[in-house]
Amino acid sequence: MKPIHRYFVLSILFLTAFSGALRATESGWEALEKTPLPEIHVPKIDRVTLGNGLQLLMLQDHELPVVRGFLYVRTGALYDPPGKLGLAAMTGKLLREGGTLKRPPERFEAELAAVGADIESEITREFGAIGFKCLKEDLPKVLELLFEMLREPAFDAKKLELVRLQMLEQLRRQNDDPGKIAVREFPKLLYGKDSVWARTPTPEMLKSLTRDDVLDFYKKYFFPDRIILAVSGDFSKQALVKRVETLTKDWPKATEPLPVPAPVEKRFSAGQTLIPKSADQATLL
Repeated sequence: MKPIHRYFVLSILFLTAFSGALRATESGWEALEKTPLPEIHVPKIDRVTLGNGLQLLMLQDHELPVVRGFLYVRTGALYDPPGKLGLAAMTGKLLREGGTLKRPPERFEAELAAVGADIESEITREFGAIGFKCLKEDLPKVLELLFEMLREPAFDAKKLELVRLQMLEQLRRQNDDPGKIAVREFPKLLYGKDSVWARTPTPEMLKSLTRDDVLDFYKKYFFPDRIILAVSGDFSKQALVKRVETLTKDWPKATEPLPVPAPVEKRFSAGQTLIPKSADQATLL
């Protein structure tokens, strides 16, 4: 067979196979649409509210000897005082990195590492979040460290300066990613650049923050009745509730309600805003 004829035959075979694949795909979609969806079984979550208002959400799973937890605090960068933007974020980082009144940062890290556990914390615009992961047998110790971190933070001065440098570097590089530029600037178009839902810190603001600022923010927003602790994994519900009660029994509730942000004025006008950036691709929102 001549080469040109061989290529012609191969092309015909390819097109035939391709059209068959298309028909198979179409029939596959039809079959998929007719397939009933599996029933979703939502697991039962046990809820307990302690006397001080702290809420516990518990989901047991004994498949692996591991426990995961997420603790949420009703706080956020939307409560940053004017001129002190970045304060909430700094507080969230220092909770984890700044040690406690009983354990300086190095000792806290060593005791956590000794049991192979992990704790991370941050404060976003609308909430604070602390996550942890540990083995089943180490849960009592990790809970002790977690609530000591929450109730008796030291906000070590040296660690504060390290966190400040990290935040300043993040700010310096904030325009490296076009997507992040769009996500940062879009809320300013919606709500206004000074809105609590859109404002961002400047280097001058970060440089002005002090340990007293961090301590004041912490004292104003961290109370047990503003906390939800969600735990899943291999643990005893009764033992968990008892342990958390013991660690928080003398922690008083908040005496004042949370501030309410000003309502958003829903007056939007159509328009197009371009942000110059040297990049191979555009980001559209």
